[in-house]
Amino acid sequence: MKKFSANPVLQPTEAWEGCVAIVYGSVIRDEGKYRMWYLGYGKDGSRGVAYAESADGIAWRKPAFDFHRVDGQATNLLIPAGAKEGSPNALPVYYELFGVHKDSAEADPSRRYKLGFLSIQRGYKGPREDPFHRGERRGLGVAASPDGIHWKLIDSWGDRSHLRRRHATGCTIRPGRNTCCTEEPSTCLPTSSKPGKQRLGAPLLLGRSVLVSSPMISFTGAP
Repeated sequence: MKKFSANPVLQPTEAWEGCVAIVYGSVIRDEGKYRMWYLGYGKDGSRGVAYAESADGIAWRKPAFDFHRVDGQATNLLIPAGAKEGSPNALPVYYELFGVHKDSAEADPSRRYKLGFLSIQRGYKGPREDPFHRGERRGLGVAASPDGIHWKLIDSWGDRSHLRRRHATGCTIRPGRNTCCTEEPSTCLPTSSKPGKQRLGAPLLLGRSVLVSSPMISFTGAP
């Protein structure tokens, strides 16, 4: 394996874009094309979940939407950080993207795609104040979409059942601080063999899964 000679394949190219485009998110093969959700910045200082697609994984197109405009110009920012509650695709306490997963087993087509994100509420004083970030409440946020473009908030504070999956093997994937969803749990390589509960180190790309983010995943069920 070697690096593609024309790297980087994704970089700021549009008039509205800032100087940063980072694949801090997911790339999946879906409906005959590659789809990418990544961390994008606008030249107005905005940032959020940006979207691109490609036929070959090398040449990427950035479709323009009206979820966030810069100087009156449509952009590919699907979920701008700081969007007001009630506005399209708003996730009010969104801070950064973990990743996107297409959930083929989801019975509700409006929740076909799941997005995990870090949620932060600043100026918080209460029972769920983060002990490592005083004055903040932090959690695992989850949003859902029928198409990967139009998103609705499910939960900002870590109801993990939204991303939990029971597999035929008896293995249940449960998102922790960081999350991985996989269709092939047998490809998970445990770093601990404690019966009934195993912890996996990351980063990992498991089978046909999407790595939502990094350091820790726990699961219970069949050893």
